[in-house]
Amino acid sequence: MNFIITNYQKIAGLRATFSSGKTLSIEFRLKQLRALLRLYEENNDKILEALKLDMRKSELEGYLYEVDLMKNDCRGAIRSLKEWTKPYVLDRNWLMLADGAQIERVPYGVVNIYWCIILLERGRPSTTVSN
Repeated sequence: MNFIITNYQKIAGLRATFSSGKTLSIEFRLKQLRALLRLYEENNDKILEALKLDMRKSELEGYLYEVDLMKNDCRGAIRSLKEWTKPYVLDRNWLMLADGAQIERVPYGVVNIYWCIILLERGRPSTTVSN
């Protein structure tokens, strides 16, 4: 029960941060992705040890199929974030010759990453999205 209350309080705090507009800037999101990458790099040995204890993975297997995949996902997101967030300009047709239209790609809500599941999903974070 205590875990649920604590988790609910954390998500409420994340929603408040999201509602403030702080998370809209690309710089903020890049900072968060870099922090996540740093977390993986600084805790490499702890992650490998947990994989060995929980899943009986060798150090090589744990690094290649878990840790390295997570790091590469972070690096790929860092490289691609600016492209992913660029507005998508829609093609014009004769009905909107004087107008222009584009789709703005902005975050929808809070994403909660469950750390214990990340390693089980082969480096792909499992997430819960909440609006």
